[in-house]
Amino acid sequence: MPLIVPPDGFTPVSRSAFVGWPAAFVAFLSYAAVNTGGFLIPDYANLMIHEIGHPAFSWAGYYTTILGGTLMQLLVPLACTAVFIRRGETTAVAATAFWTFENLLYVAAYMADARRSAIPLVGG
Repeated sequence: MPLIVPPDGFTPVSRSAFVGWPAAFVAFLSYAAVNTGGFLIPDYANLMIHEIGHPAFSWAGYYTTILGGTLMQLLVPLACTAVFIRRGETTAVAATAFWTFENLLYVAAYMADARRSAIPLVGG
């Protein structure tokens, strides 16, 4: 059976979830838009996932070790999204997919800083 189709279909979305989740997403995106520091509240959790990615991918060589943080940071929410797709949990799919794309804000901030190296590294 393919990964994309849950065996029992997707769960219906309640009215409160239909209103609440988009409101939470808009509130977060508003918070992200006005935060000029580049480090958002969820990034503390994302940073822990990022940092574990370096040793987790160290088996594959120097460059993969360096890139492993970002790989792990994107793979974890993608894996959560895949699990919730398989289980058919509609609102959880939306939340974890949003988490995945929120991580791209964090990645983009570090990519933009790559030449300047003005953002301090953890333990660096």
